[in-house]
Amino acid sequence: MSIADKDFLPWVKLSSDRLEKELLAKQQFVPADKAHYPLQLNIKKVSKTVTDEVKERVRKFIPGKVFFPLDVDSSLTKSQQAVCLKVLQMYRSERDFNNLTKIEQENLDVYKKLHSVILEEHAKFSEYVKKDWQKKSDRLENMKNRLFAYTKTLWEKKLEKVIRYPSHYKLHDTICLAYEDPDNHIQVCMQENVHNSGTSKTVILPTLTSKCILSFRNLPSIENYELNSQMPVVSQDGNIVDLLKTNNVDVVLSMSALKRLMDDSNPHCFWNIPVIVRKHKVVLPDGNEQFKKFVFLDKALPMQYPTKFEFSEKCHKELVRTNFSRVFTNSEESNKLNQNVVYNIWNISFNDKENVLMKTKKLNRKINFLLRQKIDGFESLADGKTRPVVLLPKVEYQLEHGANIATKTELVKQWTDLLFRPFSHLYRVRLQGNTSEVVDVESVSLQKINSEAMHHHQYKPFERLGALFTVFTKLLDLECGNYMLHHNERTGAFAEVLIECINTEQNIKLDLTKAYDSNSCCVKVHKNRAWCPIDVNYILPAHATFKRMPGMFKPAVVVYNNKKGVKKKKKGKKRLKPTTGKFP
Repeated sequence: MSIADKDFLPWVKLSSDRLEKELLAKQQFVPADKAHYPLQLNIKKVSKTVTDEVKERVRKFIPGKVFFPLDVDSSLTKSQQAVCLKVLQMYRSERDFNNLTKIEQENLDVYKKLHSVILEEHAKFSEYVKKDWQKKSDRLENMKNRLFAYTKTLWEKKLEKVIRYPSHYKLHDTICLAYEDPDNHIQVCMQENVHNSGTSKTVILPTLTSKCILSFRNLPSIENYELNSQMPVVSQDGNIVDLLKTNNVDVVLSMSALKRLMDDSNPHCFWNIPVIVRKHKVVLPDGNEQFKKFVFLDKALPMQYPTKFEFSEKCHKELVRTNFSRVFTNSEESNKLNQNVVYNIWNISFNDKENVLMKTKKLNRKINFLLRQKIDGFESLADGKTRPVVLLPKVEYQLEHGANIATKTELVKQWTDLLFRPFSHLYRVRLQGNTSEVVDVESVSLQKINSEAMHHHQYKPFERLGALFTVFTKLLDLECGNYMLHHNERTGAFAEVLIECINTEQNIKLDLTKAYDSNSCCVKVHKNRAWCPIDVNYILPAHATFKRMPGMFKPAVVVYNNKKGVKKKKKGKKRLKPTTGKFP
């Protein structure tokens, strides 16, 4: 076995491809005429140097380093914030507080004594951050040019597809989108999985031991995105037509349309959902065939006047999926079990087991709906099983102050994602807005979303199921034809059911040709977006590293005067003048 002599030089770092040969030959010495150290000594020295360098880099790296406000001092000292941070970490880890060590109990007592002071400073800190947001809200318009161009091109392609629907619509009916029957509870349950298709992917989350920036190169080209990423709308999906023949279904919709109906956070939002009511031939249990009426809800039409902020959210959603999910190629059997397009049949109805007065009891109508959804990927568990994963970005625009809370829109959509994807888990990938750097990956469950919705917005996402049942009930009463479920700032808590109008001389309510004309639709500048508060309980990596409490100012440096035994704030070091011509 011949090994190049230069690899044994003590000042040359060992290469990874020769490490195995080095270990096998560790008893051999460099030729005597070279007068080098023994190989065994070289291996120890070089390995230690490489390991130390890696540890040093990992130790120094802090994803999304937070720069604390310097013009306001915290009411807590550095040591007090460190103690309170440990208690906050115990709360977030759902630690059993009945089984604490002596030190942990002491820390908890300190936290309870300072709790009123912490809450008071949280309020001051939030006010400080809000004022800072008003000065720097233009950061929402900061978006990389190539990402903006990519997302804008995709949006323009979607505008072109609007012409496949009829152009003119008139008013037919209205539907209330507010749930006004709190006594009756809606019951939703999955019936069965009837079909799977697509390619399975596995999710690989970043370790964040070094800087992780989402790569633009992983995005598919416009041509490939159109061919592979875009599925046909549910009303034109051939798989669904075949499934309707042998399954008891009333309504068909995609996950995108479902989340649009569930989201009621903005009563002034403009959206249109195409609705197609038509009959298909079905096979009865006795073998006979007959025609049955079905309601198809296609994906909502694209926005007319999107903002750069909305473009950024859309683009980062695609970036997160393409960067952290890979094609799963372990076996053909796994591909069949974990495909990324799923067709499930669900049932929604009023729960007749509730004790309510007969006069308030509504008709117990059960509706079966076929839901088509895509899975971002699968992750392996400790027991060898896999579970579906939802990857969503959380773009941070005030990272120097902390992490933002989840908005009401985000929470209701994430709640819908988890409820209608059984046994799934959601990860929020928190990103720095202008650099697309991954700051943290947050694990989110359905219970956590319910808690956040109630704590931050006094909102119960499950109540939206009542509005969903109302919409399905109204649409099933329609005759066959083309409709449009229309909502704007004027309709508020209602949505208008528009029907196709062939005679253009009638009272036209919506003209798709004019509403979605490529010359009139444009990107809107929207700098006055509502401020999203900072989550004063979310611990970023920088908080854990510097032992600082989130949602609080930087603690003032305190030094002790040994002569008087009192403490005072440290103003800064003064430069010392040497008494002699030489430094000691």
